[in-house]
Amino acid sequence: MPTLDELTGAVLAEGRPVDLAGAVRRAGDENVVLETPDWIYRFPKEGIDFEREMRLLDALHGRVPVATPKVEWIGEKTRFCAYRKIKGWQWDRRAYQTASRSSQRTLAGSLAEYLAAIHQALTEEEIASVGVPDFFTLEQRAGLIRFDAVPTEVRAEVEELIARAQHIGARVSGRMLLHDDFTTDNLAFDGEMGRLCGVWDFSHSSVGPASFDFRYLTYEPDPLTADVVHEYERITGAEIDQEAFVVATRVADVLRQIRRGGPDDIVSTVRTWKADA
Repeated sequence: MPTLDELTGAVLAEGRPVDLAGAVRRAGDENVVLETPDWIYRFPKEGIDFEREMRLLDALHGRVPVATPKVEWIGEKTRFCAYRKIKGWQWDRRAYQTASRSSQRTLAGSLAEYLAAIHQALTEEEIASVGVPDFFTLEQRAGLIRFDAVPTEVRAEVEELIARAQHIGARVSGRMLLHDDFTTDNLAFDGEMGRLCGVWDFSHSSVGPASFDFRYLTYEPDPLTADVVHEYERITGAEIDQEAFVVATRVADVLRQIRRGGPDDIVSTVRTWKADA
């Protein structure tokens, strides 16, 4: 991955008037970022459809009730985009856990409002024009689990998970524009326990059932997920399949531990399911 000096050099090589004082390098799963107090210079990693994300950001501008990246310019010598930093408070788990129920519900309501808006933000024609791909189905994701990598002491639980995924996949439907990376790392708020005011990282946006956009919320403290689901259902009149997004999260966790961890990590992950039951 490029170093801070390499990122800085790439931005300066474009010959634009930029102020990189105090710039820091940050790396995520899909992008490497050069961040200054006022600007984001976002460099996609290999395998990311950069041009599609640029089209999606342009199509989404002004369609949702929060700020999204508005690309000001794109590198010509190196593939990256530049946009003004979306400012706000970062997610604070401790503040959430100690906040009043009224504050928790207000924050959750703002998340639900955003999800309700993005799910209806583009027409089918616009989705096709941007080239947003279909959601990688739950059955397909579960099918990637290699049983030879799953320790025998938790293999029965993983087999049951795959069976649940196949059953759920057959019943869950819908063609919504999904953020598909709706994690608290990609959000900004207008106060420590304020409303959602900004969202970014649309590298993996897809089209599929609305329920799957809630799956990353399960990593956060209760009752956030339940509050967001409740408010979303109130706003949209649609029913969210909570089992579907919980199973999707567990499938992703197993796959992640197979790729990056080891047998003990897989066992620990599976055993948390019983603790959460």
